[in-house]
Amino acid sequence: MAENRIKWEWHPRQTDALMSLGDPVTQELLYGGAKGGGKSLMGCRWSYLKATQIIQEYDLKPSKYPILVGYIGRKRGSDLKKTTLSTWTLPKTAIPQSRYRINEHKSEIIIQDTVKIAFGGFDDRETIEKFNSMELAFAFLDQAEELTLDDVATLRGSLRLKITDKDMDYKVLWTANPRACWLKDTFVDAPPKDKSQIFIPALPKDNPFLPENYEEVTLVRAFGHRPELLRAYKDGDWNVIAGVEQIIKPQWILDAKSRILMASEHK
Repeated sequence: MAENRIKWEWHPRQTDALMSLGDPVTQELLYGGAKGGGKSLMGCRWSYLKATQIIQEYDLKPSKYPILVGYIGRKRGSDLKKTTLSTWTLPKTAIPQSRYRINEHKSEIIIQDTVKIAFGGFDDRETIEKFNSMELAFAFLDQAEELTLDDVATLRGSLRLKITDKDMDYKVLWTANPRACWLKDTFVDAPPKDKSQIFIPALPKDNPFLPENYEEVTLVRAFGHRPELLRAYKDGDWNVIAGVEQIIKPQWILDAKSRILMASEHK
């Protein structure tokens, strides 16, 4: 995928993810699984690159009515604006401001006045209803562990955009922290053998752009009182709980399901 002469530094895991998303076999990628792996930055850059790739591939020109090609979302719209959308505009993300503009009122990012990426939260009923009529080529969902399978279904159903009556290279990038949810079932525990859905982990140790003491000081100080959270956020362990609202480990549930209870006789 061409970077349109933008010189970006990628760490190795981000490069692996970018290459996988460029593989026609891969339809969906789960990237991340810990804090500090560069997930949101990866998602913003990839969304921009995907949009510009579509412009180049179909020789699209600037228009008064840019074509909707992608979607960036999170469970709550307020979180999206404070985190993911903020990452898009950060200097370190390095998407040139001259190449896009953000229409807050319409919740759109317009790329080169030619195509646009919608953004929003799944807590907005209007956004969800729009999925019924949206036609997309790609989507980036940040903190996807917050989403339900019903949320996912409405999004996947919108991947049907055609330009010049041709099917497109439809892609979804999910980023997440570990949690016992549909992501673990689909991507981590039992990914399809055809490699259409794959998981690439990214840990803080994989990200050379973090502060030197981020793992051993910052994360330990923040989550040292919760060893299970520390293993999830630092080591990317999907077999422990990864949310303060959860108190049951997935393995406990599996053990309970396989346990055979013998009825006792009472005289």
